[in-house]
Amino acid sequence: DSVNDAASYTIRISKSAACDVSVAGATVNAFTLTYRRKLAAATTYYWCVRANNSTYGPGPWSAIDTFSTP
Repeated sequence: DSVNDAASYTIRISKSAACDVSVAGATVNAFTLTYRRKLAAATTYYWCVRANNSTYGPGPWSAIDTFSTP
């Protein structure tokens, strides 16, 4: 769900189940993943998101979800 007064969102894509380290080179723009290299085949990735507010800074990270590459 959206967060009131969010100026932007940060989405982290990780190989760690804790979603604590971003995959190098992965950025998200308008919810479309741009990646300088191909993601590894047959790999599970974890993602989480947080809202950013220009007055209060970033909020807490969301619950972690997963996706897998073919």
